[in-house]
Amino acid sequence: MANVDVHVAESMVRGVWKKAGSVGVLVAFLMANGRNGRSAIRPPTAHEVEIVGRDYAFTAPRELPAGETTFRFTNSGKVIHELDVALLKGSTTAQSVMSALNAKTPLKPLIERSVGILIARPGRRSSVGLATELLEGRDYLVICRFQDSASAPMHSRMGMISVIHVTPGRTAVPRSVGVDTIVGIDYAYRAPRTLGAGSHTFTFVNAGTVDHEVNIALLRSGATLEQVFTIAKANGDLNSLVAEWLGVLVARPGTRALGELHAKLLPGREYAIMCELTDNDKSPSHLTLGMFGSIRTTKAIRANR
Repeated sequence: MANVDVHVAESMVRGVWKKAGSVGVLVAFLMANGRNGRSAIRPPTAHEVEIVGRDYAFTAPRELPAGETTFRFTNSGKVIHELDVALLKGSTTAQSVMSALNAKTPLKPLIERSVGILIARPGRRSSVGLATELLEGRDYLVICRFQDSASAPMHSRMGMISVIHVTPGRTAVPRSVGVDTIVGIDYAYRAPRTLGAGSHTFTFVNAGTVDHEVNIALLRSGATLEQVFTIAKANGDLNSLVAEWLGVLVARPGTRALGELHAKLLPGREYAIMCELTDNDKSPSHLTLGMFGSIRTTKAIRANR
């Protein structure tokens, strides 16, 4: 794999420029945990943290306690921004991140794994939460890699970058929650075709042999999946077809994503799922190879699980 931080190759799928940077066991796990990849787990009660993005900086805490944490993201700026959270390698410090940024060297060698991404349009708050278990003593990168145009610098170069250090945590009371698992393979998704409207927690498992992601987007009323595929395949701007970008989860081969997306699905709507990654600079995007589909919701809102 070449240059895979979160995305490989340049993309305008979200309407902004963004530069890139064991199967049997996983399938058996999914089959043992319920139909359509849905499982009942008992994570700790999450601590919610609000992060605000503006043109061009984050308002984010420097320290957070270890344990289950849900990030929320508000964009108070005038352009679209993302909240991209990643676990840094153990030897990486905030100073080494700043040094790499100032030297304009790739950040990928400093990153251990992606946690996930939330996206918010100008003046909007993402309706989705990004949940993960923060590890004591570790540091997490918070970054926006979007660009306002192909020739503009990445927002991170303009100040949208921060590092959060994790301090000793607290003991949380477990709670029961259902999880809807989306599985990525080379090159397709295994995902429920229909879900009840209401609250859902999405997780992503990569049962393939290369890096994969799941990007979940609420389509505008009247937009079709065929329209989305046609524009996405041409690397075009999908914002006219997308009502909200819910978020992105990334996983390396044979692993589960570090983050989960807490979303409230609207009744009677369609949500596109896609992978924009490529295996190298010359290969087609995984989307064009088949990693593209949708999840529809029922018109009735289901009772909470």
